[in-house]
Amino acid sequence: MSTLDLLRHSRWLALGLALTVSAPVFMGCAPDDMTAGDDDEGALAPQEDTTSEEIANVLQSAVRRQSIGNCWIYATLGWVESMNKLRTGVETNYSESYVTFWDWFGKITNNSGVSTETTGGTTRRSIQTGGSWQLAVTLIRQRGMMKEGDFIADEATAEMSARQAAAERVINEALSDGGELATPEARRDGTRVFNVLVRAWNLNSSIATTMRNVFGNGGERRFDGYSNRATSTRTRAVPPNRIQIRTQQLVNNSVTAVNATLADVLPGGQYAWRAADYPGLWNTAGRPAAMRRMLRALNADAPVVVSWLVDFNALDNAGSFRLSQLQSAGRPGRQGGHMTVLHDYQVRFSDGTVLAAGTPASPADRERALTGTVEFLRVKNSWGVSRSDRASMQGYYDLHLDYLHGPIAWSSESNPMSTRNEAPLNEMILPPGF
Repeated sequence: MSTLDLLRHSRWLALGLALTVSAPVFMGCAPDDMTAGDDDEGALAPQEDTTSEEIANVLQSAVRRQSIGNCWIYATLGWVESMNKLRTGVETNYSESYVTFWDWFGKITNNSGVSTETTGGTTRRSIQTGGSWQLAVTLIRQRGMMKEGDFIADEATAEMSARQAAAERVINEALSDGGELATPEARRDGTRVFNVLVRAWNLNSSIATTMRNVFGNGGERRFDGYSNRATSTRTRAVPPNRIQIRTQQLVNNSVTAVNATLADVLPGGQYAWRAADYPGLWNTAGRPAAMRRMLRALNADAPVVVSWLVDFNALDNAGSFRLSQLQSAGRPGRQGGHMTVLHDYQVRFSDGTVLAAGTPASPADRERALTGTVEFLRVKNSWGVSRSDRASMQGYYDLHLDYLHGPIAWSSESNPMSTRNEAPLNEMILPPGF
C-alpha cells in the first residue's frame, strides 16, 4: 500500500504542496514561492457577498493567503467562519496563527512532527507544518480559537501572515543542534517549549499571559481536559462551546438548519460533521452517489471541505484545473496535497442545457442539478485574491471533474522520479446525514 493510501485509509490525510518532503507522515501544504509583499497585496481586499447570484449560497469569509504549509488550518477556519457568519450575520477573522502555534506545541512536545536531517555530523530539525481536518478540529476542541486581531494585532487585516514564516525559521533553529529544543528532554518540557514558541511568534506579553492563565505555564490544561480542564471566562481564548454557528442536517431526506455551537459540530458533538472518502480509481462506480452527497450539502448552504491533489501544470490561465491542460504540458508539474472549502458548482444535463456556476438557481434548479453531470466544483482557496504567478477568480478556482477523477501521474514521495496513477479528489467533510 502506498503512503498516500495508508494516510487516506487511516483518516490522516497529511496535506502539502511541496515538491519534496523530508518525512513520510506530514506533507505540509507548500508555502508560496513568493514572500509577503512580493505581490504587494497588503491588507485584505473588500469582497462582495455574491451568494444570491450563485447556485449554492455558501457564505464565505475573506480569501486569505497561506505563507507556510498549513492549508488544512486555513480550510478548517474558513469552514468555522462560514458557519459562524451564517448564524450571526457578522464575519469574524479567526486566527490561523493561533491554531498553528498549538499545532507546533503538540508536535514538539510529543516528538511526533519534527523532521531530522543530518549532514556532516550536524543535525538540522524542522517542524512539519502538514496536517488534516481531523487534526485541526482536535486542536480547536483542545485550545479553542482566538481572533486574529487579538493574537497578532499587526495582522488583523492582513491577507498573508508574515509572522508564520518568521516563526517557522526561528523554531527550526531552536530544534536544530545547538538550539534550545535540540534534545528530546528539552522538547518534552512543556514550559520550555511554550516559552520558545512565544518568542518565535514574537507574541506580546499580554497574549502570552492570557494563554498561560488559561492553559498553564506548560500547556497542561485543555478545554477538553477531564482532571485538568482549562477555563476561559471573558478572555481572548474562546472555547468552542462559546462560538455560535448554524449548521445543516439531513434527517429522513429532509434538510433542516440548526442553531448550535462549534462544539456541537466537532467530532463527538450532537451535530458532528464527518469525513468520508471520495471514491478513487478503486471504485469509479461509487462516484455519482458521492457527488450527489456533496451537491445536496452545497444546496443546503453548507461549507463542504474537500481534500485533493494539486498538479500546477493542470492550472490554466483562467483559474481552472483541467486534465487537458495537464496533458498539453506533457509532464507533471509541482505537486502536493491540498484542502479547500467548496463554494459552487456547474452541471450539464442530458438535453445539453447547463446550470452555470455563478448564476441564481431556484430550489427546483438545485434539485434538478442532482440528476445532471457535474462539470466542475468551484472552491475558495488559500492562495490569495490576486497574484502575479497564477490566475484565479479573486481567489476562487474551478476544479474540473476530468481532473479530479484523473488519473494523473503522481510522483512518489520517496522516489520523485517514479510515478503512479492517482485520482486527485480523495476526501470530503460533510454535515450530519448527508
